[in-house]
Amino acid sequence: MSSGLFIPLPDPTSLDADAALAHRRFLRRQLRPAIIATLAVLYRSEREEDVIERLCLEIWLRQLDDHIAAVNQKRWAEHPEERSHRDAARLVDVRREAADRASAVAPLAWSAANCDCVHGPLAVMSAVALAETLLGPGESLTALESVTWARPIRTAVRVTADAGGEIRTAGCASFGTLSTSDARRISFTLEEIAAAPVEEDVDVDGDAVQLLLTSRIVRRSDRLGYTFHFDPALTACIAAARTGAAPSAGLSLDLATTAMTNVRLWLNPRLTAMAMVDVGVRSLPLANPTELLATGATLEVVVDEDGIHASRRSGLRVVPMRFRFLPRQVGFSSATYAEADSVQELMAVLHSAE
Repeated sequence: MSSGLFIPLPDPTSLDADAALAHRRFLRRQLRPAIIATLAVLYRSEREEDVIERLCLEIWLRQLDDHIAAVNQKRWAEHPEERSHRDAARLVDVRREAADRASAVAPLAWSAANCDCVHGPLAVMSAVALAETLLGPGESLTALESVTWARPIRTAVRVTADAGGEIRTAGCASFGTLSTSDARRISFTLEEIAAAPVEEDVDVDGDAVQLLLTSRIVRRSDRLGYTFHFDPALTACIAAARTGAAPSAGLSLDLATTAMTNVRLWLNPRLTAMAMVDVGVRSLPLANPTELLATGATLEVVVDEDGIHASRRSGLRVVPMRFRFLPRQVGFSSATYAEADSVQELMAVLHSAE
């Protein structure tokens, strides 16, 4: 079934920037979707030969992803502007369907931070960018009230934003709600476009990574979390360079999700796999970076050990967490993470037919 999916891969260092881009697009547009489609069939079979074939494909997919990462490094070495997703919330085919409703296509992008799903914060950035087109004079977005990643996203999405009320979320890969300074609520949905597989790659937000790497990290007295004390000089530089609701939302989410991933791994060293499915965030203020990263800013992350449970949707283990940016927030934002004890278990969920 899968013999044609195993192909020789060129040495990434032998590719110039244009060849690296073309090669990556072939892998993203054709080879990787074909592997995933084959795995979806194999996961439904218990025949011994199919189990062996599935294991071989799982190993091949991991090797292919390592190869794509090496190709990215080659491409980014000559085109560093493509590495960051700070301004990658691109919207195309924007349509104003009514006074309080708009839609657009968001190409999205992969990142090494997510296992077989597009970069989650980038998906939210696209929704925020579209919601901004519905704002009135002097109105601004104030909070991400909620966002849920219900299913793995591997394609471009049709983003819909509606300020007139709730919109249908059944069958959507991701959905959520934003609030505005005029006390309005803007709902949004992301629906996958099957014929448009994601082909671009971006790195995790470099500002978020640097903020966390240079933090002074202190474990809470209850042993259930950590506080990241940001470097004041670095926060001032980053805050001065970041403007706009979408990039600010991306920075907040990248900081929070990366910190939560690390905290969970520190508290549970046996954990091997987490993914952007069965994941959600609630009550996240969309603060201006100068407020989010004010002098003395910290990020506190807490794991709710008593609330860990199995997901009814995917069967993965769902871990409730809380986080807050001080001094900007008084109360906590909440989040849920889905995790598995092995990459094989996670892949069986991500690649099974839905």
